[in-house]
Amino acid sequence: MPNVSVIVPVYNVEKYLKKCIESIISQSLKDIEIILVNDGSTDNSLKICQQFSKMDNRIRLINKANTGVSDTRNTGIEEATGEYIMFVDSDDWLEKQACEIAYKEAKKEDADSVIFCYYRESSKGNTSKDIFGKEKIIFDKEDVYNKILIPTLGLTGDRLKKPQRLDTLVPIYAKIYKTKIIKEKKIKYMSLDKIPSECLLFNFDYYLQSTRVVYINNYLYHYRRNNFSSITKGYREKLFDKWIFWIEYMRKRKELKNKELLKAFYSRICFSVIPLSGNTIKKRKFIELYKEMKKILNNPYYKEAYNYLEFNYLPIHWKVYFYFAKNRLTFLFCILSKIMRMLIERKKR
Repeated sequence: MPNVSVIVPVYNVEKYLKKCIESIISQSLKDIEIILVNDGSTDNSLKICQQFSKMDNRIRLINKANTGVSDTRNTGIEEATGEYIMFVDSDDWLEKQACEIAYKEAKKEDADSVIFCYYRESSKGNTSKDIFGKEKIIFDKEDVYNKILIPTLGLTGDRLKKPQRLDTLVPIYAKIYKTKIIKEKKIKYMSLDKIPSECLLFNFDYYLQSTRVVYINNYLYHYRRNNFSSITKGYREKLFDKWIFWIEYMRKRKELKNKELLKAFYSRICFSVIPLSGNTIKKRKFIELYKEMKKILNNPYYKEAYNYLEFNYLPIHWKVYFYFAKNRLTFLFCILSKIMRMLIERKKR
């Protein structure tokens, strides 16, 4: 059994793929398997995968018809035989000791998961992103629930003082997961054709089953932001419909009987107006933004959610933003959304 199965979903990423694979085959931990799942690429990605698979017998290449990144990762999970799984996007790359450090910590602490830090790469350079600070932390069962599971779902209490950290725990990169838990509990990615974020749901399901998690302040992963072929770029059709599907799916979950998880769930719904407005802004017409946001803010699920948002913890500008949303002051909400989006885009340049 390999120590770690590294799963890489591949789709039309020939520009970045070589660097990604080279960073994996050069890992200091040699007892790994590398599962490249080509999701029907139409560029030279498959050819690059084939070349590397001939060079390194640890590489297993799976070639399949295009079905999307969620199904592609699920295919990788089915094929994985390692003790732990690491997911690496095909435009990202690893530090040389990523697998070794994460695996050794997992074994040392008998952990279900190890969370580590990463670099966010862009055309402007990189910025370092820590998760919990500079000290190593071991989370046992109660802390996994309160300090990982709940904030993965949404921000509550003091965490609302820093809304920018909403998705800190959501990504599936910069982590390793115990394969046994994933397979025995049948944890899978749901298709992005149905929901807005497959990572949010995957991590929610996984950490529900976890009793020991380790956080280490090691920067081991490079996440590339400037790949415009990424699924996170461009206008996303039917994004609101996907949020509604996710909301209705989650409302059926028995876990939401927990008061704190329910508050986190409502908080996530409230904050979803940020990507929803940002998505509509990409159409560039204010009237379309206004019509879409009026529909969203008048939706019964959103009306209900804003009754539970803990406004007293929010910074002042976010209080104003969500006050407009709660009271369905759509015109003012759209103006503020446009301004905030403009400031965010300017900061990225």
